[in-house]
Amino acid sequence: MLLDFSIKNFGPIKDEQILSFEALPSTRYEEYYIIHPMLANGKLILRQNAPIRLLKLAVIYGANASGKTTILETLDFFRQLALNERRDKSQKLDFLPFAFNTTSPKEPTQLKIRFFQKGILFEHQFEINRHCIIKEIVHYWDYNTSGRKRLLFKRDTHPHDQVTELTKISNLVIAENDLTQQAIESLQLATLWNESILVGFNKVNFIFKELQLMREWYSDVLEPMINSHNSVDKRLLMIAEEDHEAKTFMTEFLQQSDFNIEGFQVEKRPFPKLSEELELVLSHFQSLFAKVKNEDHSENNNLLEKIKDQPIKTIQVEYLVEGKHYLLPFEYTSLGTKRTFILAGLLYLLMKQNKVLMIDEFESSLHPDLAEFFLLTFLKSVQHSQLILTTHSRDLMKINELVDRRDIIWFTAKNDLLETELYSLGDFSTREIRPEASIYNLYKIGKLGATPNI
Repeated sequence: MLLDFSIKNFGPIKDEQILSFEALPSTRYEEYYIIHPMLANGKLILRQNAPIRLLKLAVIYGANASGKTTILETLDFFRQLALNERRDKSQKLDFLPFAFNTTSPKEPTQLKIRFFQKGILFEHQFEINRHCIIKEIVHYWDYNTSGRKRLLFKRDTHPHDQVTELTKISNLVIAENDLTQQAIESLQLATLWNESILVGFNKVNFIFKELQLMREWYSDVLEPMINSHNSVDKRLLMIAEEDHEAKTFMTEFLQQSDFNIEGFQVEKRPFPKLSEELELVLSHFQSLFAKVKNEDHSENNNLLEKIKDQPIKTIQVEYLVEGKHYLLPFEYTSLGTKRTFILAGLLYLLMKQNKVLMIDEFESSLHPDLAEFFLLTFLKSVQHSQLILTTHSRDLMKINELVDRRDIIWFTAKNDLLETELYSLGDFSTREIRPEASIYNLYKIGKLGATPNI
């Protein structure tokens, strides 16, 4: 579960901005909005003798180019930074610091994220520039034992030598994981100056429980950002094909959305025959790739055959019209159908697994009633997952179950210096916004900010 993350000098964000899932004291709709991180044995984590209360949902509003998407992109960047192996030392990190002054482009970017994984709270900090990770620090609180704050490791980079150094690892962690000096040195050597220690850990062969838990959270819990392109990825294809319960749920969701859809099928087609010229080119590139990676040529030469043996999978949507069944390829269905199909599959994942999911431009191609139906289903049905979405839809502000829980509503706005500022509806006092006030009307007339200057 995600507790919070902070951003400084990243894209349009100059000064530190923090998005937190920690709930305010309000108990409104507690059973729908609040989730509790748990120990490894399944019991609730207690802090000051009370369960920790985290929110399931964060909804971000803001004008165009105000930085809404940047908030999601930063969280997605955390995932890439923690998991993606770099091609070599020369590959730059894919981001830009704040550009609209003379000092920020020369200063490091600072990122911090805190999340719970199996009873441990991890705090992962990065200080980076376009070339490398300057510093990487992890603290943790193991609530399965004492719950005290401890340093896991501190990593520095020598910019002139382009070398990673683990300058400190907790003695307790060394003892618990039985880490030898050789193991620590191998972890340093495996981590390029533009890679996270978690990436280096994935290249070595020894046990380091805390690093493994962190990698599992980034790879299995934090999902890649969903944009408005409406493309179906491997996850949705897999559950649509192999999980009967998922297929039933997605079909019922589509039917309740009133698309006159009877169901859908995953169709398999053989891989198309390649020309001799194309096969020759691909084989040549395989050999070159094998040499670069120092891999067995015979194994690599089988790669093309393995690809050709894999069928191409497509989705066919089934309609029932006047008692007759008709199939329509997914790519020819409406944008609304595509979006609803994808959201139905994602909602099933959120219900069945522990996920943190980001959706940009949530209302894209959705009728307001359908957007409301999705969110209310999420709140009532999901037990452990979290959802962050950006939207322009003021209609969502008319839903009492959303706006009555003011700590889930966030805004982005740019100041006169073109700096993105992030703030919560929960930051406004009752003097500024009366409890009975219409959030929809206040936002519409500009009292809450985060609207275009028209």
